[in-house]
Amino acid sequence: MRRNDASRCGPRYTDFDQLTQVLRESIRIGCISDFVGRFPKYVWGVLDGSLYEARLVNHDQGTYKGYPLEAEDELPQDPNQHSNRLPQWDL
Repeated sequence: MRRNDASRCGPRYTDFDQLTQVLRESIRIGCISDFVGRFPKYVWGVLDGSLYEARLVNHDQGTYKGYPLEAEDELPQDPNQHSNRLPQWDL
C-alpha cells in the first residue's frame, strides 16, 4: 500500500552503490530505530548535505525507501547522540 504523503525518489540518485554505502555506514554508527526482524525500521543518513530518512519497505529483503527530512519536527529522537557521527547536514 502506497502512503499518500510519500515523496518520490530523487531522480538524481541513480548510484545505488553510493546509496547502499550511506545506508550501511548509518547503520554501523547507530543512526537507526528499532529492528523489524533483521533490519532497522528507520535509518538516517546524509546525502549531498541533506539529512535523509530511509524507511524499511520490505523486511524480508531489507529494501528501503528514502526521503529528505525538511523540518525540525521530522528529526529523529537521538538520545545517544549518534547523529553527531554523521557528516554535517542542513535542513
